[in-house]
Amino acid sequence: IAQPFDARALTPLGEPFLVAPQGSTTASQPQVAAGAGGGTLVYVSNRNPAGTALTWMDRRGQALGTVGLGTNHRGVALSRDGLFATTARQGDGMFLYDLARSSEQRFITAADARLSPGVWSQDGRDVVFNATLDGVRGIYRKPANGGGKEALLLPSPTNLQIPADLSATGTLVFTEVDPKTGADIWSVSTLGGGSHTPEKFLATAAMESQPQLSRDGRWLAYTSDESGTLEVYVRQFPSGPGFAKVSSHGGIEPRWKHDGSELYFREGFANGTLLAVPMHADIRGGISAGVPVALFRLKLGSSGSVPSSNVWQYAPSPDGQRFLMAVTAETTPPAIHVITNWLKATKDAGKQ
Repeated sequence: IAQPFDARALTPLGEPFLVAPQGSTTASQPQVAAGAGGGTLVYVSNRNPAGTALTWMDRRGQALGTVGLGTNHRGVALSRDGLFATTARQGDGMFLYDLARSSEQRFITAADARLSPGVWSQDGRDVVFNATLDGVRGIYRKPANGGGKEALLLPSPTNLQIPADLSATGTLVFTEVDPKTGADIWSVSTLGGGSHTPEKFLATAAMESQPQLSRDGRWLAYTSDESGTLEVYVRQFPSGPGFAKVSSHGGIEPRWKHDGSELYFREGFANGTLLAVPMHADIRGGISAGVPVALFRLKLGSSGSVPSSNVWQYAPSPDGQRFLMAVTAETTPPAIHVITNWLKATKDAGKQ
């Protein structure tokens, strides 16, 4: 669509008119048309997007199969046994997927734009997520079978709190977004009989987010911009001297392999590359990171979210051989079109 315009009077002239049909409607195309001298216009045709599909990818980036279609997937979370997944859809709630049956069902109805894809308990019985339900913002828990009502675990009346991981002993790690200190990492017990007072794990002037616990609960991987660039680090949990820097050229969204022998992360916001890093325990009881190995370039339906939102665009299978992610599901490739002398139509429209 084009609109004739008087640059001196700053007013439109005439009515908008169609320049070309089927311009790109894909959100990942920030610029869909460009003009050149002499009245030449170049534009990208509609890519006929079919939304995004939850897709299993192998370690080479080859698609192994899809699980339904959807739109605006906002991250993905995988159950510990790799049989179920949850995802948030922007403004449309949470959905639960039975991966073996390739079926989906609505899990949470909420128009909350900051709804997280959820965190699975170690036993797979519960999903923990942040949302605003019945006017109350906070972190909630709901049975994964969908048969129970949401239970408020932690109200968030002041600062946004977003769950990230849940240990086998019921310790929830989450990110709190504070206007003064930015994103910080906290933990709280979700089991009865203990203190339910949140405790700070890491709160500095830098942004710390996307915390992920190793399965034994001893190590916590996270993203921080303390160096001036977002990188992935590992610290001993809940305390201790153990520390390792994992990435070296930028990194976000760390995820552990089930047995703790590898750590995965994304390098780059705009899709970028998925990398795997061998992790080793040292003789002093600490941990060290090996050399990152690039697995494959990503083709995500979304370029990603702000790290403080605790949204992961992928989830590794327990054995680390497959990765579930929402990838662009396009039925036709993009096409580039050239229109000459299109400015004549603009002038004609301005005379009307």
